[in-house]
Amino acid sequence: MPATSAVSGKTAMSTTTETAVAPRDGVALVLANADATATQLVDALVARLTGQGWQVVRAVPGREFAHAEPGVYQLRADRVEDIAALLVALGDRGPVMRVFHLGGLGPRIAPGTGDDAYFGLLALLQALEGAPASHGAEARPVVAVVADGLGDVSGCEALAPGKATLLGLAKVAGQEYPGLDCRVIDAPRVASAAAAVALAAALAAALVDEADRGRDFLVALRGAQRWVRRYRPVPADLPRHERLRRGGTYLITGGMGAVGLALARYLAGTWGARLVLLGRTPLPPRSDWPALAEAADQPATLRRTLRQLLDLEAAGAEVMTVVADVLVAAELQAALARAHARFGPVHGVVHAVVHPGRGLIGRRARADVEAAWASKIAGTDCVLRAVAGEPLDFVMLCSSVAALIGGLSRSDYAAANAGMDALAAARRRETGLPVVSVNWDAWRDVGVAVDLDLPGGVGLDEAGGVRAFERILLGPDLPQVVVSTTPLEARLGPLDQGLLAALEELPATTAATAVGQPRPVLPTPYVAPDGVLQEGLSAIWTEMLGIAPLGVDDSLFDLGGDSLLAIRLLSRVRKVYGVELHPADFFRAPTIARQADEIERRLLDEIEQTDPLGLTPDADGAMSGSPDSLSVAT
Repeated sequence: MPATSAVSGKTAMSTTTETAVAPRDGVALVLANADATATQLVDALVARLTGQGWQVVRAVPGREFAHAEPGVYQLRADRVEDIAALLVALGDRGPVMRVFHLGGLGPRIAPGTGDDAYFGLLALLQALEGAPASHGAEARPVVAVVADGLGDVSGCEALAPGKATLLGLAKVAGQEYPGLDCRVIDAPRVASAAAAVALAAALAAALVDEADRGRDFLVALRGAQRWVRRYRPVPADLPRHERLRRGGTYLITGGMGAVGLALARYLAGTWGARLVLLGRTPLPPRSDWPALAEAADQPATLRRTLRQLLDLEAAGAEVMTVVADVLVAAELQAALARAHARFGPVHGVVHAVVHPGRGLIGRRARADVEAAWASKIAGTDCVLRAVAGEPLDFVMLCSSVAALIGGLSRSDYAAANAGMDALAAARRRETGLPVVSVNWDAWRDVGVAVDLDLPGGVGLDEAGGVRAFERILLGPDLPQVVVSTTPLEARLGPLDQGLLAALEELPATTAATAVGQPRPVLPTPYVAPDGVLQEGLSAIWTEMLGIAPLGVDDSLFDLGGDSLLAIRLLSRVRKVYGVELHPADFFRAPTIARQADEIERRLLDEIEQTDPLGLTPDADGAMSGSPDSLSVAT
């Protein structure tokens, strides 16, 4: 780590003072769940909102959408069509300005089961996307996601890992829907209806005030205080707890992946470790590896994996490859039995299985989400149960910084990793397993980032990743660590400003795009640019993609572009035309024609309100490309 690196430590909680809230008109929607202890809170919340001048509508669980009584609708909370019908029914009452989503209150939810709270919030967001937009400076709806069991403020509170996925979805919602303010409120757990009666009025008042506060993404309400999560440096001289041993046996799930193999090389080369590399896809017979590793007709990924395994063996490493699905307990037990037979007991585990789960919230289906969750949440639970009897020095769960910072098109992934973090904390407390969840930054050219053209200084190279791995396992014993290559606090806002700044530094044309390529076969017919604006945008797209000619209805993603290229393209458009387009809006219709329409609309709006804009390019920013910090949360 460079000299400027720091280890940031325990989550700092601070209290803040309450402020008065001016009454407003508009619709406030309360989405209740079926939990009996939440009924009193719903009643108090409705009363509080009504007293502030809101038109309040309550939605309760039902078998189908229906208008049950004045101000009360019943619906299926996880069905987009039901919530969309409700929004249509409320259309003549004015804009929906407050939504209190209470699906996360109540009994604990089993991790990875696809709970109604998550899919209820997903359906709400998808319905809001399809609803007519509200306009005006004050028309920025607030969605308050209320749940319990998300955080342990006092140090003795029970956690509900199954609800932590809400954090990832809500974080990304605030990034993909720039006109929406989405926040999470961690409410105190209420054990009985009697306790709910005592707390309801005060908690309802705090929820309403919090929805109007407009500052912090995640807040925990406990009594008369509100607590917010902060990361702060931990002194470098904290007691060390070395958890690596020479000649130790280490199990790496996802062990044939690029990150798993990078860590395997370090463990074997530095510690003389014996390695059990577990993967779901069978490898060819060992005798065929040398030939297949050099065969041009084999997939590049397979050739690269085989070469790295052969290099490990040539360096003298003791390596066992095992095929097993982390979701199948019997296969995990069989893998451990093989490890015991060859190496003896396992001393450490790295759970490095990855599922990227990319896609805008508006296009996600239950099956997409559950696939992304499988290895990260349910698989983690299976692995922790399987290794519970081993003499373990550590269990490292490879989570992602996306759980904290979100990311466009990454709601499934952010949610899965937030669930993994919570599961790690809960199992560490319940079982005493030495679990640490590591929120890794992207590893350049490997793992989830393998297909992304990350700029220099963004993400970890292998050497930086290995140094962070070593530092975590030879440093203080902490339940959660964040590895960030840029200052973490700057990344916790609506969008990752460090990444955006780095992308703006890249030249428009790279070596890969300098050579002209013909337009590929696409699902849309070719339509030539029409007018100065479309021709100008076509020139920018051609310069960045290296493809010509381009049709105005061609999708950037069909042309081989990715989210990072899209952000670079928007940065270039901003510099040339002086118009700021939000990435999420562009992602929904990534074509030259739609981009031209939006730029024209924005420019006309500016002309109506002010003098014409001077089209002066912005100055490029600068940033350091070195890994910045490890950050720690408890």
